[in-house]
Amino acid sequence: MADGCTSTVLGKRKPAGALPWEHVKPDVFSIYILEGQTLNVTMTEIEAIYGLIAKERRWKEKLKQWDFVKNITTRDWQWMRSKWRERKHADIKTVFYCRHIEVTPAMFEVEKRGNGTVALNGSKPSYISYYPSSPVEGVIDPLPYLGAYLDPGRHPHSVCSLDTDTENDLASSTNFLEAVDSDDVNKWISDQHWPLTHRSWLHQLSDWEDAITSHRKAILEDISDFEEILGQSISQDNCFQDFQSQEQSHSPDLFGIGAHLPIVYLPGDQIEQKNSTSKSYSLAHLLPLEVTLAEYQYKHGETGTPTLKQHFEIAKELEGLGYHQNAEHHCRKIIEQHWQTDVETLLGMVLAKVGRIEESMGMLSRALTSFILQFDTNSLDGNGRLFNQIELLFTELVLLMEPDHTSLSVCLCRLMATLSSTSSDAGVTMAQIYPRLFIHGFSLAYEYSLLGLIGSAAWMYQVLLRYCTESLDIVHHAMEKATAHQKYGVLLREQGNWRSSANQLLKACKSAKHSVTFDRGLCRTLESDYLGLLPHLEKLLADELRECLDLIRPQISLPMRNSSELVGCSHVDQWLDSDPPISATNFRRSPLSQLEQFMNPPKMNEAVYPSKELTVLTSSASMSGSGSHDRVKTWPDSIWDEYANILAICDGISTLSTTS
Repeated sequence: MADGCTSTVLGKRKPAGALPWEHVKPDVFSIYILEGQTLNVTMTEIEAIYGLIAKERRWKEKLKQWDFVKNITTRDWQWMRSKWRERKHADIKTVFYCRHIEVTPAMFEVEKRGNGTVALNGSKPSYISYYPSSPVEGVIDPLPYLGAYLDPGRHPHSVCSLDTDTENDLASSTNFLEAVDSDDVNKWISDQHWPLTHRSWLHQLSDWEDAITSHRKAILEDISDFEEILGQSISQDNCFQDFQSQEQSHSPDLFGIGAHLPIVYLPGDQIEQKNSTSKSYSLAHLLPLEVTLAEYQYKHGETGTPTLKQHFEIAKELEGLGYHQNAEHHCRKIIEQHWQTDVETLLGMVLAKVGRIEESMGMLSRALTSFILQFDTNSLDGNGRLFNQIELLFTELVLLMEPDHTSLSVCLCRLMATLSSTSSDAGVTMAQIYPRLFIHGFSLAYEYSLLGLIGSAAWMYQVLLRYCTESLDIVHHAMEKATAHQKYGVLLREQGNWRSSANQLLKACKSAKHSVTFDRGLCRTLESDYLGLLPHLEKLLADELRECLDLIRPQISLPMRNSSELVGCSHVDQWLDSDPPISATNFRRSPLSQLEQFMNPPKMNEAVYPSKELTVLTSSASMSGSGSHDRVKTWPDSIWDEYANILAICDGISTLSTTS
């Protein structure tokens, strides 16, 4: 054990290869079963705490092996309903547990699968248990499996493990029940008929004394004493033991509150490098925040607004102290419930400082998206403060990013220029600003896709397209919206989501149909996307896409070269798409600019005749219109006479121009 241990939030991560599954089993039970989180969330939490990385299939095998099952079968419902009816007739209120799931009487009224009955003379399923319910609704929580799953050497409320040597020396690892008078415990057990559990005892204690809530004033008054104690003993190894003893001597209502605070330890040599004054102040300032968090969790629950705000305050303090891993834990508690720009930028900064650049870029995309969506609900000063935080995060990432980020920087500069026009003297309304912000968001999502961050880009497109309907005009912003749908569809196609990609292509075609402008390049891209998706689509969806493409395709009719070839859209499209550079050699003037050339014929020394093949011959045969010549096409006399008169007139004009 390192000398001079002091408190922080998370211990050292153990290598994934050396970490047994049984070591993470208690926290898996807590996160997956007790908190009701999904498997993906559980995997993420365990990886963040222990560094354990395994495939989802391996996780499912372990959950099945441990019997961590959330579903209740129909037969289990029927057995519990039959037993519930039997005990109900005996006027016994009962709470059932199927594996780890509490089944209350109210659930029997709603669940229909248990309408049938089964015989109760057989053996009870081993994973079903039932107990008399408490007079106070919701107080009991026996959790019969909990004792078998939790490691007795671990702190009962910790979300991470401690080293063995550290556990033996820290008073915070003392079991809460060991500090309770054994006579009181035995008396409590004799008065009740269900097994004693740690959580049920805590709930019952809260019910008796109404701890924390009834004596909130006493807690706040004692905080100043706690700070004084910490200031006097901050350099000692047993500072937390002194805090616990002082806590117990000050007020019985605070008894055991230290067990609720998620505080673990770090070698003291890492903390001693800091200034002693700031260290004492920071730790003393963090403790009241943790106490308030425990109070809010009890009063408002884990998802209450005061609780989430307190998580954010603690996260900021921990980030400032350099405890990035635990700051991330508090930030994710908030992000699981709400989109908050300031929380996402803080978490992005934490991830950037520990070298997780791609995850930090993902948080930057979330911060930009939530900033755009919540722009009209915040004040101008609030928006300015939030964007400053985004700028700081981007600056931190620029210093760490290896690929070229110039295009992304340009997009952010354009967004900043738009935001600068929101000042009171700019005269720009919110109706003008808000559509521009969404268009900037589409550009940022596209830049993310170019950087290879496909997941973040697809998420930005999905969210912005979902909420842009009321902000983007169906006519004037149709092309911008169509382009966003098209690019989002490309990302979905790269992920193999063919039908979702086709739906985005269909939305792009419908948006382009309403546009007052025409983008030939976009139409060509939509046509190409359609051809790429066609082999993967059912006929009905393919036909619908074909009809939409026909509506937006330009209709150009040109003459026929012959009976089988149309000189039409394909040739015109090919010429327009070639986009030759304009120069002095290939620039063609318009017919109006050439009018002067036709009104002023050239001089006679520049032969002006219909064609060399129509050379005027001086032979009498040619002049009379009779006879023939290999290179001459003979005309009737009347037509030739008219042409001769035209030549005479032209000769006269040329003569006059020459003499003048």
